[in-house]
Amino acid sequence: MRPAAIGIIALALIVGAGVPAAQTPAAGAPPRLTVHGDPPDPTNVSDELKKIYAAIDGDFDAHVERLRKWARIPNISNTVEGEPGVWASATFLRDLIVKELGCQAEVRAPGISEWGAPSHPIVYGRCDVGAEKTVLDYIQADVMPVWREVEKWPLPPFGGEMVAKPPFRKVMYGRGVNNQKGKEMAQLNALIAIKKVTGTLPVNVIFLADHDEERMELGPRTFMMAHPDLFKDADVAFGYAGSQRADGYGEIAGQSIGTVAFELQTSGIRPGRGLGQQPMARHMKMLASLYGNDEDGDVLAIKGISDGALPPSPEEREYLRQEAAHAKRPFEEVLQERTAVRVGITGTWGGNMVPGPHAGNITPVVATSKVDIRFPPGIEGEQIVERVRAHLKANGYEDVKLTVIGIVPWSWANADNEMGSAIKQMYRQFNVPFIEPPKGNYMGTWTAYGPPYLFTRGPLQIPHLRGGLGYGNGAHLTTEGEYYVIEGDGQRIYGFAGAMKSAATVLYNYAGMGATR
Repeated sequence: MRPAAIGIIALALIVGAGVPAAQTPAAGAPPRLTVHGDPPDPTNVSDELKKIYAAIDGDFDAHVERLRKWARIPNISNTVEGEPGVWASATFLRDLIVKELGCQAEVRAPGISEWGAPSHPIVYGRCDVGAEKTVLDYIQADVMPVWREVEKWPLPPFGGEMVAKPPFRKVMYGRGVNNQKGKEMAQLNALIAIKKVTGTLPVNVIFLADHDEERMELGPRTFMMAHPDLFKDADVAFGYAGSQRADGYGEIAGQSIGTVAFELQTSGIRPGRGLGQQPMARHMKMLASLYGNDEDGDVLAIKGISDGALPPSPEEREYLRQEAAHAKRPFEEVLQERTAVRVGITGTWGGNMVPGPHAGNITPVVATSKVDIRFPPGIEGEQIVERVRAHLKANGYEDVKLTVIGIVPWSWANADNEMGSAIKQMYRQFNVPFIEPPKGNYMGTWTAYGPPYLFTRGPLQIPHLRGGLGYGNGAHLTTEGEYYVIEGDGQRIYGFAGAMKSAATVLYNYAGMGATR
C-alpha cells in the first residue's frame, strides 16, 4: 500500500486499555512464552484451533521458508527491471495454492487498463469445500522499488536474511517483507496448516493475488470489471493483511482514501514569444499555482477542490478523538487529516537529465510532472480532474496537457458485520488491546490508497476488513531497511507464528467454529 506524502497513517484500532496482565509477567517471574517467543496461545478457543496452533508451531521452519522464497523474488511492479520478478511471483503463488493447498489457481494477464497502461498478472484461484460462507482472500503481491537509500540497509533487499533486532528475537529483512509479503504469507500458511490438520477449510476461499497494488490496482480492476461472475459468490473480502501497531495494539481496518494520478506536460516553444522562452520555468510556475503561500503545500489554490467532501459522523468524530488521545496528538490535527485534500508532485523531468558534471545548453522543449492527489469520501477522481483542468484554464495554462494515469475511488471501513465481529473476537481471545471502531462507516486518518473499493463499492459490494497479529516496519523510504518480525518481543508484539494463528482464528470465528464449545 502506498501512503500519501503528507500525513501519518493512523491505524483503525480496536478497544482495550493497556497490555493485559497475562502478557506482562510480574517482576522476576519468567515469561510464559510459546516455543517461538510469543505470549501464550489462547485457551478459550475450540479444540480444533488448538491443534492448528500446534501444527503451526511444528511446521514453523517450513512456513518461514515459504516467506523467504517469496522475499527473494524481486517483483517490483513500478520498474521495467521488475517485470520478470512480477511473473515469477505470480507463478510462485499459483504453485503454492495448487501444490500446497490442493486448490485451483491460474495466472491471468488482464491486458490493457482503461487508461492505456498494460496490467501486470493476477493469480485467480478457488478452494470450494462446500462450506456455508465464502471469503475472498485478496493478496498484495508486488513490492515498492528499491530506492538509493538501500545502500545503507544492513542486509540485501532481496536476500530474505534473518537477524536479531532488539527487542525482537528475530526479523527478516527485505523489500516487501512488511509491505505486504509477511502478512499475506501468514494468511496463506494459516490455510495450509488448517488443511493439514482437518483435511478441509472452515470457509470456501477465492484467491486474488494483485501484482499492481503499487500501480493503482490496474490488473485486478481490469480483471474484476471484465469477470465479475468469478467473484459473485463471495460473502466478504478478508485480506490485504493485518498487523499490530508498534505499541502492541491491534487494528481493524478496511478503508482506502481516494486517489487520482496524472501527468502535466508543458510544451514550448510557443509561437510569437521570442527566443528567450523557458518552458521548464513556466512549468514550475504552473505547478506552484496549485498551492497557496505556505511552504509545506498544505494550503491549496485550486478552486472548489474540496467541494463535496463528507465530514465525519458524530460516531466517527468520537472515534477520531480516541485515536488522537491514544497517539497523544491534537484532535484538530487528526480531524484535518481525515478531511483534507492533498496534492503531491511525485516527479518532474525534462531537458538535460544526464547525472554528473555534464554541461548542457539546450533549453528543454517539454517539461513533465507526475501529480498525485488524495481525497476523502464524497469526492470522486473525475471531479478532481475537472477542477484541475478548470484551474489551469483560469490561470493561463490551458495549453498544459493533462493525462490521467489512474483513479482509485475511496472506500469506507465498516465493522458492523460478521467479519468485524470475528476480528474483534480474535483480539479478545489473544488478550490484545484495541480501540473499538465506530458504528457505521468510518475512514479514520488513513492516508493510503488501495483495492477495497473493488470489493465494497463495485463490482461486488461486499464488506472488506483486515486485522491480525504481527509487526513490521520500513515499508517505504528508510535507511534502516524493511523488516518483518519472525520472533516477537515476548510481551506485546507477536511474531510470524502469532500472525498465522490469528489468521486461522479469524476464519474460524467467522465460520462460527472458533470459540470453546
